[in-house]
Amino acid sequence: MGIGTAQQEDTGEINFENQDTDGQSVTVESATLTEAGFIGIVGTNGFLIGVSSHLPAGDHSDVEVPLDDPLDEGAELDTELKAVALVDEDDDQQYTGDTDPHGQLMLGADDRPISDTANVVVEDRSTGEPSNVGRANFRIESVDATSASAEQSANITAEIENVGNASGTQNISYTLEGEDITTGAGAVDIVFVLDQSGSMDDDNAAVRQELQNFTDQLESENVDARYAVIEMERPASTVQNFTSNVTETRTAVERVLQDGGGTEDNFEALDQSLDLLESESRPNAQKIVIDITDEGSNNLDPTQAELADRFNETNTTYIAVTPGPDQSPMAGYPTDRQKQPLANRTESGVWYNLVDDDFGEQFTDEIAGTVVNVSRQNQRELTLDAGERETVTFQANTSDIPPESYTVTVETENDTATTTLTVGSS
Repeated sequence: MGIGTAQQEDTGEINFENQDTDGQSVTVESATLTEAGFIGIVGTNGFLIGVSSHLPAGDHSDVEVPLDDPLDEGAELDTELKAVALVDEDDDQQYTGDTDPHGQLMLGADDRPISDTANVVVEDRSTGEPSNVGRANFRIESVDATSASAEQSANITAEIENVGNASGTQNISYTLEGEDITTGAGAVDIVFVLDQSGSMDDDNAAVRQELQNFTDQLESENVDARYAVIEMERPASTVQNFTSNVTETRTAVERVLQDGGGTEDNFEALDQSLDLLESESRPNAQKIVIDITDEGSNNLDPTQAELADRFNETNTTYIAVTPGPDQSPMAGYPTDRQKQPLANRTESGVWYNLVDDDFGEQFTDEIAGTVVNVSRQNQRELTLDAGERETVTFQANTSDIPPESYTVTVETENDTATTTLTVGSS
């Protein structure tokens, strides 16, 4: 272990490198602590699995952290661990905190935890060789981002090599982090716009069941989803603001479907859904509106063209679930009040047939699949043979984020790399 400096540093840092280990301990290459404390190792369950001896404030190198329970070479051959700086709460040079590290995290000058992650491979104890033989290991060789104005998209490129001994497939993702905003992969904010009028009585049971299947499917795909519910009964109103609580969402949907109604102010409800997304959606989330009705809109304020423009300008995906233009009762509405034409006018629009025999399969598979794909616009699935190298390119939409410099972080299952992206004013 290195010797700590006597002078307290203004900023903190941990450098935790990828490494092979016998499973008994791990080594933190370097650390700068803002105050006296410890370095803890956080396992995949989010709890501490080892804590270093007491460290004074300042710089340290090659800090060995013993693990409470040795990593099992059979179960944890290749795992990502996090090193975090911990405060000495009792000032007694003994770590007496909880195994949940959140209450003892040491913060740097930016008020963020001092931490770093590393991929740890457990050696075969019988041979002393790394146990990742026959495993893929995706290493990021370089990452770059082009500067862009707020009206442009930026290209993010990462050169990735499989340095393991076998072919493999991994998700490659990126995030942007700035002073006031973080954009990430996997987040979606979804507004359900529901028709509860009497003409929907024959369809409501199927809608109720398929919305449940839909949310189950998103949960199984680990989509970070929040839901809001808007009813189109005059006047259109928000029944539930955004929540990640699926049970609350299903209760809100049930309440709408049971209340009944006689009007379909659908375009007003869609306009309201865009207002809600504009004011309440997360900056890091993709925006989606799912419109479920068997009829056209009773009003033309806003117009179909104005709605299409709003969907396009806000980069919102519009999913219409309605009968076809020639199917009853949708056929009774002129084209400029129907939903399939609206979906066709929307860049990210898609239409599904509410009254087809395979409606349930569509909702569970195709519509949920559409949402999963939208949620992964910040992700790519990459397959590489051992020793193969490929450049992955993302196109980052910078129109919805303020001008500033962002830290771009690209991740594989084995590695993380960062660069800087500057977004200028238009």
